[in-house]
Amino acid sequence: MKQLDIATFNQAAERLFGYDADEVIGQNAAVLLPERLLAEVIDQVQAFAMSGAASTQIRRARPAVRATQERGGVPAEIYVSKLAEADRTMFTAIIRDVTDRENMLTALRQTNQTLDAVVQSSPFAIVAINSARRVIAWNRAAERIFGLPPEKAVSQPFAAIETVIGGEIDHLVRRLLSGEMLHDLEIQHQSAGGTDWTCGYQGRRCASPTGVSEGPSASSRT
Repeated sequence: MKQLDIATFNQAAERLFGYDADEVIGQNAAVLLPERLLAEVIDQVQAFAMSGAASTQIRRARPAVRATQERGGVPAEIYVSKLAEADRTMFTAIIRDVTDRENMLTALRQTNQTLDAVVQSSPFAIVAINSARRVIAWNRAAERIFGLPPEKAVSQPFAAIETVIGGEIDHLVRRLLSGEMLHDLEIQHQSAGGTDWTCGYQGRRCASPTGVSEGPSASSRT
């Protein structure tokens, strides 16, 4: 990173990188980056220097900086702005440690995987529909009961699958969307071969962690 020497280094940078300001001021900014990222960051900074933009974000799949020896590299967001003077261009980098966010996203992915495993292994058909009336969950039991594979149900408008699972379900969905909680509601169905069968339903309207209504979720059994 030719001529990109560090001119200022604040206390937050000292805590993140584990260097005192007087240890790095005057050194090349490359000391703050893992070697595997140098070429990528250099290319982006050079392109930014020649552009007319006043600021940019260093973009990569998992941005990281070289932090303290104890912590190793840490995921970070890096924003760069520039100030052109008569004989030089000054770059200012704002670096945000996103370790906590990355850990939270990892934990959320693991939770979702566990939840999906529970939903898929349930002997009851589990179907979830969002507030836009699109199917967002359809487990193996739902495929077995209604004869529709998840790839033909998930993300589809509920109206598109209504003819497969029965028009009576539309009334059930409307009741759930209105906030009603259903328990052991029995609905008569007829298979394509003309065989009648009874399916019991229970469900309720669901909400996101922030309290925003997401739509109904229902389980059924034959």
